[in-house]
Amino acid sequence: MSVFHYRGRTGDGLPSEGSVEAPNSAVAAGRVKAMGVDLEWIREASAPPGTAQPARRAEAPRRTQRAEWAVASAAPGIPLAELAAFFRQFATLIHSGVPIVQSVGSLERSVRSAKLRSILAECSRRLGDGERLSDVMEGYPSAFPPLALEMIRAGETGGMLEAMLFRIADHLERELEMRRLMARLTMYPKLVVVTAFLLLGRSGFTEMTPAFSRWVIGMMGMQRYTTLDYLSDTVFALGAILAAWWLLGAGSRVAAARWPGYGVAIERLKMATPGLGAVVREFALTRFGRALGALYGSGLPLGSAVAVAGRASGSASLARASEGIAVKVSSGYGLCASMQETGFFPHTVLEMVSTGEQTGNLDAMLEKMAEYLEADAQSKAHMHAHLFATGVYLLVAAMVGLAVARFYMGYGSAAGQAAAGVGWINLL
Repeated sequence: MSVFHYRGRTGDGLPSEGSVEAPNSAVAAGRVKAMGVDLEWIREASAPPGTAQPARRAEAPRRTQRAEWAVASAAPGIPLAELAAFFRQFATLIHSGVPIVQSVGSLERSVRSAKLRSILAECSRRLGDGERLSDVMEGYPSAFPPLALEMIRAGETGGMLEAMLFRIADHLERELEMRRLMARLTMYPKLVVVTAFLLLGRSGFTEMTPAFSRWVIGMMGMQRYTTLDYLSDTVFALGAILAAWWLLGAGSRVAAARWPGYGVAIERLKMATPGLGAVVREFALTRFGRALGALYGSGLPLGSAVAVAGRASGSASLARASEGIAVKVSSGYGLCASMQETGFFPHTVLEMVSTGEQTGNLDAMLEKMAEYLEADAQSKAHMHAHLFATGVYLLVAAMVGLAVARFYMGYGSAAGQAAAGVGWINLL
């Protein structure tokens, strides 16, 4: 018999923690549920309750998390494509009957990301020492998202780890496709902005004369403006702007991780922006719906699934709203009513969630909701991308036209002054 520690909530929504003895995690989960407790997690203890060993084992991931949070928030984590491929290969190896330790060791030698390779080496060592996969992954929040961690815990609890790994791979591949879609939609406006800056340069905004025009005039010998001046005005200035933008983004991510209120305030500013706000909100709701459907369909309690889905949405505002929803749902309130009280979710989303609750097909309805929101966000993003690119084109055309008009006005004024000087000479 093994000892399993668990945490969950009673039917009244009150927290409940304790330990049970069982031959495996599935039997332990069944005994806890028979006591009327909705599980949030259940883990095997390496020593009986009351000893210090489980606490020491749980402390190591927390120390790693505290050490990693600043780096994880300032720098990007594992590329999503690499992470999706890892979980797909991991699921395939488990499906083929390869033990977990050997699967992780095999993947360690095949992944391309150096950071993921070093993490898998440590995971392989700790798994060989008898630790659970979810406990090991918990120590690397910059590598493994909360959704993957909770689904692996659910798979370990119910003996469905293989199915959970396939579900995680499916979810990450859909998320990757959505990111690629967003990259395609924003590529055209980005190219327009870069081209516009190469034409206008810094002097186009400070002196209202495009850098390209000054370079052409300088090549004609009409003013002193060399190629190095043009590169300094455009390429070097653009590089400085991009570096400052990256530093600002890294600092903003650190601040959002340190002070959640800051992240919520920045996101509210984005969502208040005409055009952009609706797209940002709908893409966040798309991630939320898909994550919630995957977690709930995996057997995770609805309250825990809502909280994790909020964090997986990438939206600070939605994550904060989801925490309140999770508390109410765990206390017995309906999901649709709890979502409606936040004021964050549009009427269409609430109607689809209500239909899913009434028909008992919530996970499938959440997936349909995500597909609807993604299609609507894609349509709006297409429209706003073209409007933005057109606006940039008009701005460049106006500034180039102004520069040409100023050039000819200056040329005409100089010619007039020269003619007036010749007239006075003849008169004398």
